[in-house]
Amino acid sequence: MNTISETGHTVKQEKLAILMLLLAQVVHVVDFVIMMPLGPKLMRLLTISPAQFGVLVSAYTFSAGIFSFLGSAFMDRFERKYILLVLYTGFVVGTFFCGFATSYETLLFARIVAGGFGGIMGATVLAMVGDYVPAYRRGTAMGIILSAFPIASVLGVPVGLHLANQYNWQTPFLFLGALSTLFLIICGFVLPKVNNQVEAGNGGFGIYKKILLNSYYLNAMLFIQLLMFSIFFVIPFISPYTVKNLGVTENQLPIIYLFSGSLTFFTSRWLGKMADKYTPIRVFKRVLLLSLIPIILITHLTNLPFWVVVLVTCCFMSIVSGRNVPGITLVLSMIPNNIRGSFMTISSSFQQFSVGLATFLAGTILSENADGKLLNYRYCGYISVFISLLAFVMALKLIKKKL
Repeated sequence: MNTISETGHTVKQEKLAILMLLLAQVVHVVDFVIMMPLGPKLMRLLTISPAQFGVLVSAYTFSAGIFSFLGSAFMDRFERKYILLVLYTGFVVGTFFCGFATSYETLLFARIVAGGFGGIMGATVLAMVGDYVPAYRRGTAMGIILSAFPIASVLGVPVGLHLANQYNWQTPFLFLGALSTLFLIICGFVLPKVNNQVEAGNGGFGIYKKILLNSYYLNAMLFIQLLMFSIFFVIPFISPYTVKNLGVTENQLPIIYLFSGSLTFFTSRWLGKMADKYTPIRVFKRVLLLSLIPIILITHLTNLPFWVVVLVTCCFMSIVSGRNVPGITLVLSMIPNNIRGSFMTISSSFQQFSVGLATFLAGTILSENADGKLLNYRYCGYISVFISLLAFVMALKLIKKKL
């Protein structure tokens, strides 16, 4: 039970580390995704347009991108647990700032702070999966870590929306800040240290040259960017679209997230096991092609029964987000340990820019008619499908040129 793996950690340490990394990822994901279901409430209470709401969402990701890029030079120069705890602390402070915001401008500033620390923290968590878990179990571990999104949907988002509906929109952030503080303290005590010190000359700002001038690493990062870009051309506006166009009430939104998150929790873990069993690329190709169907469906919904909206959203969340499990596992297995932290952080910085740009562009494509309904959402779906197919082609290219 306590056998030491090639990563230098016992199985017990590995399982405990994955649990704590999962909890860290859950609060980070909740902090990001809670903005999307809060969209209708924020647009109404702060009197902001779809484009301004898109800025609120994208500000988090743009900030994460900038800070991730600047911080990537140092990610492999310090012990990874120490880096995680410092970033976690900054994330907690930023989340509390969101809870004390009282206007569009102060909320925007708070999202920039939270995103700056949260984005690097998320990349560090993914890098630490490779530090703690040997390659032959990495798909399963990645499936667990990436189940943070469905857990956030099942627990975090419904609870957050309930608090927002019962009190005010700031309450979810205050609750999340308190919960994150608790998890931070536990991580400090139970996470084992990571032996990730780099070779001489392999850290500092020279890491940009080592990674960014390598065409293979660049293609691997582009692959991840395409995946995220395609998802976030659609997902941030699902809640506003269902409320404004489909007649779903704000009180019904938690039900949608509860069911879709519950299903995605199981499919993420299952896809991780399938990636270990059949190789990540085989699983990824099939899931990506299948995901094109719910992308089109969810962006073309009209006035339909509530259960149909729930069903389509469940298919979208479980299949489209499920692509990331074999996709990121594929990339993680190709990156050497001594640059994994820097690579994942640089990749995360570009990923955040992709997410922010996609959200911002989608917000500019959408508009409201005289009845307050969102227009042109179907065009966001078409763009998402096109970018998804580009990611499919890039995955094939990576396998052919594997180092």
